[in-house]
Amino acid sequence: MATQAETAVYVYGILHGDVELEAEVTGVGDPPAPVRLVRHRDLAALVSDVDLGKPLGTPEDLMAHEELLDASATDAPVLPLRFGALVASEDAVASELLDPHYEEFQAALEDLEGHAEYVIKGRYIQDEILREVLTEHPAAADLASQVNGRDPVVSRDLQIQLGEIINEAIAEKRELDTRALGDALEGHVSASVVRPRRTSSTRCTWLSSSRPAPGTR
Repeated sequence: MATQAETAVYVYGILHGDVELEAEVTGVGDPPAPVRLVRHRDLAALVSDVDLGKPLGTPEDLMAHEELLDASATDAPVLPLRFGALVASEDAVASELLDPHYEEFQAALEDLEGHAEYVIKGRYIQDEILREVLTEHPAAADLASQVNGRDPVVSRDLQIQLGEIINEAIAEKRELDTRALGDALEGHVSASVVRPRRTSSTRCTWLSSSRPAPGTR
């Protein structure tokens, strides 16, 4: 027997209740559903429906989540929810999310007024960073010379040792570079946070002066 697909409400973020959607925007899922606003008192949640019978978490879903929040944040303060925030129904968005945390959400949105979020991503150039590591770590340079030109199977243990040294050295450089960036921004930002890195990038976010997304106003 054919059964109707079960759906849930996907929540992207929380905004002030006076925002309006400027145009039809779609969100996560396959196919992506239209995004809408669920209002409760002076708050609004940016949501769309998702089919629970289909997997959620594709690269396209992650991109849609991030792009929607980034676009919304250019026009109005938005409290982003982590990827994958699902609520049973539209009524539950109001009664289980917005109402119990109303004061907390309102205060956080007020703190964001007059500020804009920027993201800095850093990525090392592979050849350059490897050259630095080999120059600064003689043990790594010695292992690299032993590995060079040898059968990969025979030199497997040496490659593992070399990889461990390189990874540790890059991690130290990443930490130092991130700290230097934070020091350079001190006095120019209201708040900052270092996000968990993705692949080899160093990523940090901070709040600065406001600028007036597709999607909300």
